[in-house]
Amino acid sequence: MPGTPDPIEHRLRQLESSLRRAKALATVAVLGLIGVLYDEKGAERGGFSSLADGSVVLGLDAPAGVGAAMSERIGIKVEPDGTAHMMLMDNQTRAVAKLHSDGTGDGGVQVFRWDMAAKRIHVRTLVFDGDRRDSVEFGE
Repeated sequence: MPGTPDPIEHRLRQLESSLRRAKALATVAVLGLIGVLYDEKGAERGGFSSLADGSVVLGLDAPAGVGAAMSERIGIKVEPDGTAHMMLMDNQTRAVAKLHSDGTGDGGVQVFRWDMAAKRIHVRTLVFDGDRRDSVEFGE
């Protein structure tokens, strides 16, 4: 009959769905919660996970082909002690800003300027009581 679902195809879909759930539950049991975010084209655009040490992470990616091969542009992490931070990266995956909390009520904002010629990262840290400027060397 037209419009009547094929019982074998229907059962196969049910089994495939059960298998996906079983794999997900096995992954959760072994590694903690893991998830991947996809766009409408099926390309990965991020992921999240709870880790064995009790922390949790979330990463959001640029579209495929935009910028550096490592596509993460926003990273968020909460540590087991409640410390948290969110990092923003440019298309070369260089950190440009970080919002952080130490879990005790203190925290602040850091902004970064990358001096590629001098191989230095200039860091400005803004907290409630003022701000600090530092620089550190990087790479070769």
